[in-house]
Amino acid sequence: MAKPKNQSESASKPKKIRILFVCTGNTCRSAMAESIFKAEIKRRGLGGRFAVSSAGLSVNPGDEMNPAARAALTELGYRPHKHKSRPLTLAKAASSDLIVCMTAAHKALINLENAYTVGEITGGGDVSDPFGLPAEEYVRAARYIAYSADEVLALAENLGAHNKK
Repeated sequence: MAKPKNQSESASKPKKIRILFVCTGNTCRSAMAESIFKAEIKRRGLGGRFAVSSAGLSVNPGDEMNPAARAALTELGYRPHKHKSRPLTLAKAASSDLIVCMTAAHKALINLENAYTVGEITGGGDVSDPFGLPAEEYVRAARYIAYSADEVLALAENLGAHNKK
């Protein structure tokens, strides 16, 4: 006979800290961030602690990741995930512990307490939009996003711990 779940059994499986990356079209920067962070979380053995997704503010739903963004990820040693662009919804924002915006303009449009820019988190600037620019601009954006991993994960951990209290 199966034993009923008690509170200590359900408490043993902690809720994942949810990180949401946001840019404009969800085909370049936030899509690259999703791939990079999924890989970094797996590499660091943190898969049970974090869940990562991405969305855009002005999206053609279902668009695939930009081929130049896929190439930039590959060049940096990351495997692009199967991606279809998604619009940011209020429900998605509300269910996220940390929203990481690529620019201050994105953050201003979202205007939520748990939204930060990559620049605020790292002490650097915005992640420039590489759309339509040469391949090296996609690589530059991807490098900056990868560079932010330690600080983004630390902030997410702090916010996730705070939200559980």
